[in-house]
Amino acid sequence: MRRSYLDNTMIIKLNDKKYLQDKIEETLNEADMIAEFICEGGAEGVYTLRELSKMQGQVDTLYSLSNALEIRLNALDNPQ
Repeated sequence: MRRSYLDNTMIIKLNDKKYLQDKIEETLNEADMIAEFICEGGAEGVYTLRELSKMQGQVDTLYSLSNALEIRLNALDNPQ
């Protein structure tokens, strides 16, 4: 099976420490922004429970992505 250009580009990016650090920061900022919306909107009754639940799922997914990127970054810093 042949790798596409996009696959090769992603492999290169996942080996780039600066890209990973930037992506981690960007991901955490987005998660924090959504979490802030949840707190503010939830307290004011702006969102339904379904919307809040969906937003919380997005936050959880973003934190999981950030953790995975940090694991990759640590692996690059400490090759075995």
